[in-house]
Amino acid sequence: MKNTLVFILLFSVFHSFSQNDKTTFLENFDKTGMETSILYLMPTDLDAYKNESANMYNFYQIYKSIAQSDLENRLPSLSKLKSRPKSDIIPLTILHAEYDAITKEAKSNGSIVQNANGKITRTNNQPIFEKKEITISTPLILSLIHISEPTRPLYI
Repeated sequence: MKNTLVFILLFSVFHSFSQNDKTTFLENFDKTGMETSILYLMPTDLDAYKNESANMYNFYQIYKSIAQSDLENRLPSLSKLKSRPKSDIIPLTILHAEYDAITKEAKSNGSIVQNANGKITRTNNQPIFEKKEITISTPLILSLIHISEPTRPLYI
């Protein structure tokens, strides 16, 4: 039951965050204790990407997540990044980001709640943020590698 409630809270936070402008969604939200200007609220944990091989698709997912979570809107949109001009040069990307995430404890102990308007609010002065970081680098091009059988290519 408790896990179901946490899932519903996370889903509703994600749904509201993806549907509303982040400045409206986080309007009047007490950010005391944040160390960065990136507040990652998505249900997918970016730490999961640290153990995966770096590829273009993982880079795009991480980039989009960080860009959407940046309260200062410093990164260009993913569509702008993808629409780069074609050339013989293979672009190499490096993304290093420090961000704040709301702790699992804050979600489960009621330190944050979502009101009827879909905005999240703090219910107490307990610390709710944890600072995290992620780094990924990869070429932004699909490469074709043949492994053992020429008829079965592996795209990375």
